[in-house]
Amino acid sequence: MTAPYTRTAASLRHLCSLGLPGEVLVPQFMRTLEEAIPADSHHFNWFDEEMRVVNSYSNLPGIKKYVSMFADLVASQPIGTPRWEQSKRAMRCGLPDELNQQIIDFTFHEVMRPLGAHNAIAHFAFDATRPLGVVNLWRDRTSKFSARESEFLRSVGAYLGYALRAPPATDDLLPNAEGGEEGIALVDRAGNVLQLDETAAHLFELAALPKFDMSVTRAPGGIDQPIRALCQRLIQMTEGQPGRPPQMRHRNAWGEFVLRAHWLKSPLGNGADLVAITIAMLIPRRLQLWRNIHALGLSIRQQEVCLLFAEGLTLPEIAQRINISPHTATDHLRAAYRRLELDQSDRFNLRERLLQPPLAR
Repeated sequence: MTAPYTRTAASLRHLCSLGLPGEVLVPQFMRTLEEAIPADSHHFNWFDEEMRVVNSYSNLPGIKKYVSMFADLVASQPIGTPRWEQSKRAMRCGLPDELNQQIIDFTFHEVMRPLGAHNAIAHFAFDATRPLGVVNLWRDRTSKFSARESEFLRSVGAYLGYALRAPPATDDLLPNAEGGEEGIALVDRAGNVLQLDETAAHLFELAALPKFDMSVTRAPGGIDQPIRALCQRLIQMTEGQPGRPPQMRHRNAWGEFVLRAHWLKSPLGNGADLVAITIAMLIPRRLQLWRNIHALGLSIRQQEVCLLFAEGLTLPEIAQRINISPHTATDHLRAAYRRLELDQSDRFNLRERLLQPPLAR
């Protein structure tokens, strides 16, 4: 692999070793994967033991209704019959099968083409006995995926499969780590959504729909109640009534979310004040460190040394952990000091800087 591919592969390997829950890991994995394999859209579908879709993530608005069609097709098959068991065995071995081909044809005609995608590559993330899910990358008709890109996906997909079948490590959330993903919705006093940006729609969906739900097709789903509650709190505070601050925190499998309400003046100048609802996503401490170190553009070893150092290991401990000399570990760490323009004598300051959310990306 060339240097960019090698660096991305190493970063993904580090990412998959952080012990993150699948819903937290997969979005970051997919975004980082696109550094090596650019795509118009990406998504990941989780499977249950019968290989039915039970959860889904995508960067493409509107993909959920198409995934629900796919899930309906699979669910309509006679689960447990010889045909279904044969199809599962074929899928596990990467072999053709009548049902598999039916699903592939359906996906191409009913999902890919309506969304403007005519080229795709996919990789199944396996545990010992079955696929845990599938990575899909799509492009339009003018940009085919190369054999090199397919091979890269296969190689890094093994890291994802390992991470998804390993139990997640418990970790604290960084306080106020909100710089990476934040969106805003414009609502009226009653909490009716007038406009919202794409990031807000995506975050509201993750906050309100922690698991895949085939019955929900409108977007963003399930956001009405918390938005109206925030507007009511804001009005109570403005009128001097007792009430809770116009802020909410919500945690689910996808992460932790913070919602806040703020008054805005109407751009029409008609006295009808509006409310801005901001939504930010907090991320685990180790992922925040990984993002900031990854953004520095360091070499593979330099990233690894920085991550271990920021987590509290001493340079001799780092050297022993990754089988390098303490002198080499020091040299790798100096690269981070230079990139951040910090005094090399202040190690505490380096740790603090690496924990600040976020570094420029």
